[in-house]
Amino acid sequence: MRLSQFQAQHQDAALIMVGDFNNANLKRAVPNLYQHVTFPTRGNRTPDHCYTPYKDSYKALAHPPFGKSDHAAIFLLPKYKQRLKRDAPVQREIARWTDQSVAAL
Repeated sequence: MRLSQFQAQHQDAALIMVGDFNNANLKRAVPNLYQHVTFPTRGNRTPDHCYTPYKDSYKALAHPPFGKSDHAAIFLLPKYKQRLKRDAPVQREIARWTDQSVAAL
């Protein structure tokens, strides 16, 4: 199945393409995907890529390799933070109508 067919069939799916692409640049083949890995993952080169259709939506962090791997592990964090976690709590005072004030109205 081609990538475009997969995207059309599963429009609500979170598409994340990760791999060791060596000299390949997936951005040329699929221009609507964005690369999130900007650091070297093997020595001073970046053969490992992580593509999503969402620009500036993830932050990739380098972690030590697993086992005997010579590639750094990639930890992908969403940049979006819930408003509840971004904003400080606000305390508000709410006036409640009494039965007398409703009757007077």
